[in-house]
Amino acid sequence: MGAREWWLSPRNFALDVLDVGQGTAALLTGPGRMQVLVDGGPDASVLEQLPRVMPFLDRRIELVVLSHPDSDHLTGLVSILERYSVDALLLTGASHDLPRYAALMDLAAARRIPLLRSSSVRSIHVGGITLDILWPPRNGAVRPGNNGSIVLKVFGGGRSVLLPGDIEEDSEQLLVRLKEKALKTDVLVVPHHGSRTSSSTGLLLAVRPALAVLPVGRTNRYGHPHADVVARYRAFGIELRSTAIEGNVHIPL
Repeated sequence: MGAREWWLSPRNFALDVLDVGQGTAALLTGPGRMQVLVDGGPDASVLEQLPRVMPFLDRRIELVVLSHPDSDHLTGLVSILERYSVDALLLTGASHDLPRYAALMDLAAARRIPLLRSSSVRSIHVGGITLDILWPPRNGAVRPGNNGSIVLKVFGGGRSVLLPGDIEEDSEQLLVRLKEKALKTDVLVVPHHGSRTSSSTGLLLAVRPALAVLPVGRTNRYGHPHADVVARYRAFGIELRSTAIEGNVHIPL
């Protein structure tokens, strides 16, 4: 095992972007029903959606990822740690003083869940799924807020998914500069819920996905997705699907 890798014991590959309102929660399922949950949404809605995409009696999630500790990504994970057996938890390298983040850390400690930091772990293997951490940079300071989001490129079954959290255009530009050759992927989870400050032209040119999935609430005070962003995806010929329209979006890969 490499010094910057973390292996979880092995057990075809699918992505489910869950309908949790104005927030993000995405489940990756690999061989043997091994699961990675990326973010938990703004409330306990994730507990209603997971049984629809996981076997009813399956109460184990091999890896949980918190891309960054904004409430629309963080809050539901507290309920997840209360109800599910979790093998490991991946976080950014930054510390935070949000009460829900403290609750998450207390639960992880009580259940002796290993904590992995994106500042030191660069690749994670969960059975037949591999997660490469493309951002934040390993040797750089962790950025606060949206721009400090963990960006994951996930491989399984010969296909790939990019999950960029809520990074915005300035971090997108740096990511393209540092990792342009690594960004090409089959499916993109739209960054920052389709905000005008994300999904820059440079990022879409580097990623060139066939399909993008938009995690967004049916009614939200932010006006997500922004019309300019939707037009940009259409101009690049990228199929755009949305949890606000479909509910849970299931993509077999």
